[in-house]
Amino acid sequence: MKKLLAVLLASLMVFGLVACSNSGDGKVTPTSNPSSKPNETTNPGSSNEEPYAVQLYFPTMMTIPSAEAIKDVENAINDHIKNNLGITDIKLDLQFGHLADYSTTANMQLASGEKMDIYLALPLNTAVANGYLLPLNDYLDNELKGAAEIVKDWLPCGTIDGTIYAIPCYKGQVLSWKYIYDKAYVDGVYDMSKVKSVDDLDAALAALKAAHPNERFMVYNNQLHTLYCWQDHTNVIGTYFATVGDSTELVNYFETEAFKKGVYKAYEWSRLGYSDPEGSNNTLGHDAVIMSGQSKGVIMGHAYSIETIELMFTMNNTYGGEFGAVEIARSDMT
Repeated sequence: MKKLLAVLLASLMVFGLVACSNSGDGKVTPTSNPSSKPNETTNPGSSNEEPYAVQLYFPTMMTIPSAEAIKDVENAINDHIKNNLGITDIKLDLQFGHLADYSTTANMQLASGEKMDIYLALPLNTAVANGYLLPLNDYLDNELKGAAEIVKDWLPCGTIDGTIYAIPCYKGQVLSWKYIYDKAYVDGVYDMSKVKSVDDLDAALAALKAAHPNERFMVYNNQLHTLYCWQDHTNVIGTYFATVGDSTELVNYFETEAFKKGVYKAYEWSRLGYSDPEGSNNTLGHDAVIMSGQSKGVIMGHAYSIETIELMFTMNNTYGGEFGAVEIARSDMT
């Protein structure tokens, strides 16, 4: 079974296999010490038993899709597994969780022994320390060969003490930060092609607020100091310290220009009504606020193109909005 799980992991290009023992009742519980050598299984299709449902627990930044939409994707992947890969002993059970509390929820489920076969291991060191993950070294030359060749330079990201526990996600290494907005409130009011940085948003937000005084065009202001860190090449070290530019000297992070500018702009945007002045009391995530129409603009980082982000927000909002986006910053995901 573990060998077949590795095959599915390779075909889906996802993250870590949960070390588990499968009893006859179908329940899966985490082991305290993952086995280092997988057991061989019979060839796919050699058994008449019902295929084992491999649960893939996956985070989403957006609203969780409907059960029908998830089933459509699940069926398409299962068709690929069965008819293209020729594997009949397993099928996919696709589960989604909110990214905002994904690591907490996933680790609580694993600790309680709930079924979970493949998941995004956050944080990896905690998952390994708790014995949740199966070592993948024995799979790298066979079942995971294709995946390992693609991400070979990134495998150290899934390695602890010389053992590979996870396959890094294959995606861009640069995070593009965008201002994403409802076009119905912006088009004809301000030329968003002028917006190239966080500072350029000042004039845009002023014009939008003047045209629509009862609307908010920002969700929360908690990213601003971070955006200035990238702009000013300020690297935060731990909680209290930072380096600035090419210097290796440790300085007080809270005395850096990047932090000061971020805090000042957060205060100003709140004072001017661009964002909710009571936002610190709001327990909803950025995506939930913007998708419900409570705010008509938001700053978020995604490793996707502007066109993809515009389509993603337009398709997933719950009030019929059509969205545009402009890039205002880039950060290093490594």
